[in-house]
Amino acid sequence: MRDFQTAHHDDTGKSMPVSERFYLADAVFVAGLGGDEDLLVQLLAAVRNPVFLPFLGRRSCPPSRNIDLGLHPGAELAATLAAHE
Repeated sequence: MRDFQTAHHDDTGKSMPVSERFYLADAVFVAGLGGDEDLLVQLLAAVRNPVFLPFLGRRSCPPSRNIDLGLHPGAELAATLAAHE
């Protein structure tokens, strides 16, 4: 996705240079966390009940699917990630 961004300097109102940004579309990424189970439970609760809508790079780019794959207590992180599509 191609995007142009413009800005104005707060003090002078002068226009800042236009910046052109590119964002991936239709990409799939998987990330996993390992560690203390109590902390992971808290993090999962926060992901499932966010204060703000999750987005990927820009607010206009929300995830198209759920962003959590659940908890896998006692499982090896690398093996769990390898088992997902």
